[in-house]
This record gives sequence, C-alpha cells and structure tokens, in this order.
Amino acid sequence: MFNMIYRRDIQKDKSMYAILLTACIDPGGMVLTKLTDPVVRKSQYVEALEFYLRNTDYPIVFTENSGNDVSDLFPDEIRSGRLEVLTFEGNKEKTKGKGYGECEIIEYALDHSRIIRERREREDDDRLKVIKITGRLIVENVGALTKSHVPFQSHEDLIGRLDSRDFIALSEVFIASCPLLRKLVESKWMLNDSKGFWFERLLARVTISNQFRYFPFVVKPAIRGSSGSLGKTYVIRKQTLRDRLEYKNLAYYNLSLYYQKLAPGITSSFHRGIYRFKSLIYMAVFRMLSYRKGQSSIGANDCIKE
Repeated sequence: MFNMIYRRDIQKDKSMYAILLTACIDPGGMVLTKLTDPVVRKSQYVEALEFYLRNTDYPIVFTENSGNDVSDLFPDEIRSGRLEVLTFEGNKEKTKGKGYGECEIIEYALDHSRIIRERREREDDDRLKVIKITGRLIVENVGALTKSHVPFQSHEDLIGRLDSRDFIALSEVFIASCPLLRKLVESKWMLNDSKGFWFERLLARVTISNQFRYFPFVVKPAIRGSSGSLGKTYVIRKQTLRDRLEYKNLAYYNLSLYYQKLAPGITSSFHRGIYRFKSLIYMAVFRMLSYRKGQSSIGANDCIKE
C-alpha cells in the first residue's frame, strides 16, 4: 500500500513543484557583493539554467531584477512552456543588500509568473511547492531533495536546512509553500545586510514566528558554483557513511529545537521528543563508526566553501 501511495505522489511531482531561479545579472553597486562582473554572472546563470533544463522535469521560472533579458537564448524551451523568463527593473534598494533584492524577485515571481499561477489554480497553496534556488548555483541532487521526502512533504511549508539555535536558514536552495513565501516578502522591510539582518535570518524568523510546518532536507544539497557575496567557491566532495549519519543527526537535532521554540503543547512536545530520539540514534551509530576508525570526529560538510 505504501508503494502505491509513493508511486501516485511521484506521478504528481511535476504539478506539485516549480523551480524558481532568482537572478541579478548586473548588481550595479550592491553592498557586500564581491562578484559584480555582469558578463561573468550572466554566463553562470545561463550555465545553471541549462543544467536544470537538462537534468530536471520541473517547470522553471527564471526571474531577473536588473533588466537583463536572457529569453532570446532559450526560444524553444519558452515556446514549449517548460521555461518562463521574467525580467524587471528592481534592485533599487542597494544599501539594504542582496537579501532585499532576493525578496523582491520572489515577490515579482509570485505576482507575475504564469507557471506558478497555473499550478496554484491546480493545487492548493499549501501543496504547491516552489523550489527556490540562487540562480547561479547548480544543485546537482535537486531531484533527490524533492523525491526523498515523498509522500510526506506535501504537508510542510518549508523544507530545507534551518539552524534553530542561531535562527539562520540555508537560502541557496529551499522548498517552500506559497503562503510562507508571501509572509516572507511581506517582511522584507526588515532586511538590511549591512546591519547583519540577512535573508537567511528573515527566512528562519518568518518560519518560526508564524509556526509554519518545517522539515529538514534528509539528504544534504550538493551545490557547486560561487558565492556572489564572498566570491568563494562551493566544492562538492564525496560523502562517507559517517558524513551522512552526522548530517542526519544535526538535521533532526535542529528539528527538535524547532519544535521546542513553538508554543508549548502536547503536539510540539511529542514531535520534539521523536526527532530528538532520531538524532540520538544517528549520533550513536556515527560515534560507533568513528570509534572503529580511531577518530573522535569528522567533518560533516559534503558541500563546503573554499
């Protein structure tokens, strides 16, 4: 019976998801941004977009906020309806940083995307999931990030990596419901990179303060590309069994902390206990393997910046 449910949800995959690639080809003096060359940035966006067209089946919304249109490079994909390219003149609040611009891009896509509108009409707002990816980055296992949660993730508002201790959420890639994204863009006025309130902090705060349903990626995102803010490179390395165990331990531990921050009650206490127990199991197996190898600890990141 479980396999029947799983196959049915896999068949619904294409209508349940849409990829949103956020882009700013010409940051034009954006604060705290090291990679500013429009030619280099455009080539990275195009490379990433080509990757997702080749390696996923999901519809893609490419939204760019500096008035640089790339639709002439993908006429067949746009004509077929697989790809939608949106371009607008945003990016005006440069002193607030790229996080504010990111929220503007998400807001523009929610308001103007045909792909998102059609899927919202077909699915409930809660069920439709937007896979938000920073447009210059390539998430090589993006398919695994979605399929590894079927059939349960249709009930979650945010699927990603959230550090409940420091109120920070991974922003390079996350999967979100439309109601959560709406709350996020409504709160964009709080963003100010120069003052240390980044997009990652806002995403975590909106999720926790509104008690949205959250679940972590059960596999770690394999990201390659370069950081626009720091100019550093994401490097993918092969994961060992111990890497995977430690990642799951931290994921479930943060999930237990998330429920601890919610309003106290029987439901949140139950979930907190379950996920803390899972975390302890993964940690016990991890430590056993580390002991056998004569190591007390091991790096957990298969996707690191160098």
